[in-house]
Amino acid sequence: MHGRVKRALIGATMFAVVGVGVGPAILSSAPAAAWFTGNQGCTPGYWKNHTEAWADTKYAPTDTIGSVFTLPASLSSFSSETLLAALDGAGGPDLNGATEILLRAAVAGLLNATDPNVSYQGGNFLIIKHVNAALATEDRDTILKWATRLDDKNNGQGGCPLS
Repeated sequence: MHGRVKRALIGATMFAVVGVGVGPAILSSAPAAAWFTGNQGCTPGYWKNHTEAWADTKYAPTDTIGSVFTLPASLSSFSSETLLAALDGAGGPDLNGATEILLRAAVAGLLNATDPNVSYQGGNFLIIKHVNAALATEDRDTILKWATRLDDKNNGQGGCPLS
């Protein structure tokens, strides 16, 4: 089998070994989106007040917004803000206010997505991609739309399993 074809087949399917030893391979043709079907989420307030829970995630309270997200020049003042500080974002009527709202929801989303104890819908790379795209528009309505989507996930129907 040619290398490209072999890599394509491996990349297109998922092999799972059943049991402790060697078992039969199970092929799954389910789209990747089907793997992100959780309904739990913890709010920005939970993460802000339970920094010890961050230990199970990929992130630390002292990580900066700029180390995770790509900000346009007009919003570069947020780059040095910590993820913990972003959870305090109060919002406001202008572009900066909308950015605070989005970053607050996005940080909670990242923590939810990377905590193995939270069955959260979506992954951190997808969150980063959409937040970066929304911020790049520098359009308040677009930014608020994505903030609302993330906020809805962070307030998942299944609640916060960590509280």
